[in-house]
Amino acid sequence: MSQKGRNIGTLSRSPAASAWEVLATAFGDASTQDRVWLGLERRLDIDSVAHDLHGVFGQLANALRAGGHAWPELARLDGVRRRQWTKNTLRLRALEAAREPLRQSGIATMPAGGLALLLRQPHAGDRPLVDADFSLDGAELERAVAILTGEGWSEILRRRDGYLMDLHAVTLERDKQQITLRAVPGRWPYGPDTDSNTDGLPSAARLLAYTLVEGFRLWGYTPTRRYADVLLLLRDPAGLDWRDFLQVVRARHGEAVVLAALVEVECRVAGLVPADVLEQLTESVGRRERVAASADLRLGTAAVILRRTAGLSGRAVVAATPGILCDLWDVARPSELPSAGLRRMRLRFLQSSSASSTAGARP
Repeated sequence: MSQKGRNIGTLSRSPAASAWEVLATAFGDASTQDRVWLGLERRLDIDSVAHDLHGVFGQLANALRAGGHAWPELARLDGVRRRQWTKNTLRLRALEAAREPLRQSGIATMPAGGLALLLRQPHAGDRPLVDADFSLDGAELERAVAILTGEGWSEILRRRDGYLMDLHAVTLERDKQQITLRAVPGRWPYGPDTDSNTDGLPSAARLLAYTLVEGFRLWGYTPTRRYADVLLLLRDPAGLDWRDFLQVVRARHGEAVVLAALVEVECRVAGLVPADVLEQLTESVGRRERVAASADLRLGTAAVILRRTAGLSGRAVVAATPGILCDLWDVARPSELPSAGLRRMRLRFLQSSSASSTAGARP
C-alpha cells in the first residue's frame, strides 16, 4: 500500500565535525590528509561511526595507503568496500532487469542522482547504492508504474521534493529491492550533455549541480552522504565543465545554497573549487535568494515561492503565487486555496497539540 512521503527532505545543512574529519582524510590532498589524520587516527572507531560514512571507507583506505599511513584497520575498510561492491553489483543487475519491460514499452529511463554517480565510477564499490533513481518523462510516470506493478513490483511511497519542490517520485519494491521513478519537469537541465565519456549519463558537472541544488531537499539524502558525493564529483577524473555547472545552477535558481555548500567544502578540503566560480556565485546571490535558501521548515512554502520567483518583479510574484500554491498544495484551481490553507493550518495545530501532549507526558 502506497503512502505519501514527507515533502521536506533532509534539511540539515552540514555533516558533523567528526564526519568531516573522515571526509577530509578520504578526499583531501596530502597536506590536508596528514593534518587531519594526525588527530583522527587515535579516535576513529569504525564500529561506531555513522552508517552513512561506510560508503567512503574505500576512498579512505586508498588515501591512507597513498599517504603511507599503515593503520591496522585498513583491511577492514577494504572488506566493507568489497561487500559494497557485491551488493551494488547484484542490485545493478536487478535494476537493469526492471528497466527492460519499460524499454520494450517505449518508455525511456535515464539513471539519475546517486545511481548515475555510481555508474561513473571505475569501481562498483566506490559508493553505496542506496538511492536507485531513474528519471523519465513526467507524462509516462503512471504508465511506467503500472507496467512495473504488473511485473510484481509494489508501490510503497509517493513524494514531492527537490529544491523547488517540483520533482515527483514514486518508489516501488520487489524482493527487498527498491527502484524510484522520478518524473522530469518540462525544463530539466540535468540530462546528458555532449560529454563523450558518460555513455548517456549526466556529466560530472551536471551531477554536481543536481547534488548541490536538489540534494538540499531530497528525501532521505543525509548531509554526510551528500557532501561525500560532492567530494567524489569534485575529484572526478574527467574533470568538470564549470561553465556548464553554473548555467545549470542558475536555471534552478540555486546559487545561494550552492555557494554556501562550496564555501564549506573549501573551508574543510581546500583547493577543489576554483576561486572564480565562488566569485561568480557570490556576485549573483542577492538578499532575497539568501533568505529563500536559509528559510527553515516553518517557512517551507514561503521559501519555495521565493525560490521559484527569483528575478521576478513584485507584481509578477503576486501574479505567480496562486499558481505556485496550487501546485504545492495539490489543488486544482485558485478558488480552492482558502479551504486548502485552512486544512493545512488545522493539521499543523493538531500536530503541534499532539507534540505538546507527548512532551508533557510522564513515563
